[in-house]
Amino acid sequence: MKQKKLFDGMGSIFSFTFRNQAKGKGYVFATYVIPVLLLILFACINIIPAFLGRKKEVQLNNMDVLFVIDETEYGSFCDLFSTVTSEEALQGISLVIKHQETMPKLLEQIKSQTQYRDKNWGILSLKVTKKKQTLDKPLISEKEEKQLLVSLTLPKKSSVNKDTRERVLSVGQSVASMVSVRAAQVTTQQYLLLNSSFHHQVIEAGEKEENHIVVAMRAAIPFVFLFLMYTMVLLYCQGMGKVIVSEKSSKLIEMMLTSVHPMAIIAGKVFAMISIALMQFGLWILSSVVGLILGNEIAKIIQPGYMDLVATFFDMAKEYGMDICTVSGSICAIVSLIFGFSQFCMLSAMVASTCEKAEEVAQRQGIYILLIVAGYFFALVSNSDEKMIFICDLIPISAPFRLPADAFIGRIPLWTSILSTVILILTTFLFAYLAGKIYQAQIFLRGQNINTFIKKLIGWISKKSKSKTQA
Repeated sequence: MKQKKLFDGMGSIFSFTFRNQAKGKGYVFATYVIPVLLLILFACINIIPAFLGRKKEVQLNNMDVLFVIDETEYGSFCDLFSTVTSEEALQGISLVIKHQETMPKLLEQIKSQTQYRDKNWGILSLKVTKKKQTLDKPLISEKEEKQLLVSLTLPKKSSVNKDTRERVLSVGQSVASMVSVRAAQVTTQQYLLLNSSFHHQVIEAGEKEENHIVVAMRAAIPFVFLFLMYTMVLLYCQGMGKVIVSEKSSKLIEMMLTSVHPMAIIAGKVFAMISIALMQFGLWILSSVVGLILGNEIAKIIQPGYMDLVATFFDMAKEYGMDICTVSGSICAIVSLIFGFSQFCMLSAMVASTCEKAEEVAQRQGIYILLIVAGYFFALVSNSDEKMIFICDLIPISAPFRLPADAFIGRIPLWTSILSTVILILTTFLFAYLAGKIYQAQIFLRGQNINTFIKKLIGWISKKSKSKTQA
């Protein structure tokens, strides 16, 4: 009788397992339904902001004409308003600047001109008023304190909406602050500094200062990937055990062993499950990218000139020196993703290979689940410490949850990404070898309890190794 080679018949086992798994409802949902949902979800990331932005523009068009007058002694409000105000701020509103004009005279002019009778108009004015005295802060000086007042005058029963009124007054207040700054003889640089927002950070001595955008992305992207990898491991690796022991309780395994090597059986089953999982995960990523692109194009139709939020965010990260989406980093991310997930599949197969019946799988998967949870939480808590991230990316159990994201965004050096990826590859092949050996030994040592099985397994592997060495 011709001796079976190590991986003879693996292709048949692979295709059989793949077709069998493709018949289930879970496969249909993960392959067809989830990609469509992700496409819609990621398309809405661009469509919803564009729709809301267009809605605000329509509300802003509620006013037809805006008159601007300056009732102060400074005389700079009108000039600054016409030069500083952008077209987007008052889009759809005709601007009429009235130099050296008073409110009563302007109202008479508007009433006398028929062209403004059927239009929504408003008068934005700046004047100096007395500051009100409060009981908790009485006036110390004998002179009355004064302040600038921006007011918007509208005709009786005006239909100008609330959003338009607030937008016009907001623009007027911004220009009025510039008038007060110019009156106080403050330079433009000093004005920008005084009106800038405040941020805080803690920097270790000798460390480089980082922008808040870079810090936010380095925290958000790994967290999102951490959740996705954990979901993938729970969805697919749990079902690996049932696939491994599905034929052991029937006589089908005896028929398969006549033409297929035990190592080929375990390899075909595991690689079929890994291929299904990676194919579906690839479809999820592809549908998400297509959703972003499609949503961006629809958003441009809804709101011309719309800027893609995700692309803008990535451009800002690169502008601030973040090594995101480099060629070497992307390759390391993809390879570590494949082998990181494959490692957990092989580990699940190794545990399931010790089981003879499907009922035993749930009992012996406890250690496997404990390792996954430990790796997940270690990757989660190490998000803010560079040393912990380095250690996390080197440990095979926790690396799959962090390494692909860290390599993609340039959180770790390239040599660390390569070293961690190599460790994952070696660990994956080690678990695959052990899973095959345990599966092969368990078939020939059936009916033993776990202690006897482990002892005989070690003796059987040693005997096989010696026989191969002598040959």
